[in-house]
Amino acid sequence: MRQIFGAVFEGPVKLTPVSAEFSKDATFEEMEEVTKIVAGWRKASPFHIGDILNEAEARGEKYSQLSVYFDLKPDTLMQYKWVMSKVPISNRIEILGFNYHVEVAKLSSNQKKWLEIAADKGWTIEEFRQQLTAEGLRKTVKRKVVPAEGWEGKDAGTLADPDEPIDLRTRDTIDEIGTCIACDKKGQRLKTVTIKICPSCTEKLEERSSHGKKARKTAEVSK
Repeated sequence: MRQIFGAVFEGPVKLTPVSAEFSKDATFEEMEEVTKIVAGWRKASPFHIGDILNEAEARGEKYSQLSVYFDLKPDTLMQYKWVMSKVPISNRIEILGFNYHVEVAKLSSNQKKWLEIAADKGWTIEEFRQQLTAEGLRKTVKRKVVPAEGWEGKDAGTLADPDEPIDLRTRDTIDEIGTCIACDKKGQRLKTVTIKICPSCTEKLEERSSHGKKARKTAEVSK
């Protein structure tokens, strides 16, 4: 029996504030017991949850067998699992929260370097994001609503809920640092706009657009 973070349990596992590392001879039953205890904590750590789910999958088990113990949305569990799979335990910094590790998850190198800099300088998460963006290591997405043809007067100009799917009226403006293809200047803040629309909605939009053009032509002829 061992006591870690106020919880007492058996099992070959090493827990730190930012990791859950099982020994090679840990059985699934032992992993399940640890999972139940971690899930019972008032606020289970994303680090522990992500590591547990990744470990289960690495051993040929369906991680859903353990995810059922966590009262979290599937998307949240998938994020925890993905981030922890991308940021090795050796790169994690104990005094930094999960969101800092999210920011370096997509970096192919220098994860620990940037986390250590953030810790040494005491950057807030926003300051950390700004630094990564300035270095061209992070893309930011600004979501805004623009009135598409056929939608005039319907919620035009309202901000979209960032947690909701993008609809016909919503565009993503992606800011990134790079070389402008127009003036060929390097280190510029570039803006690209994409619209994400499913095939069904694309057909509806094209139909509305076609009707709108016909209506305007008719109006011009009648003048």
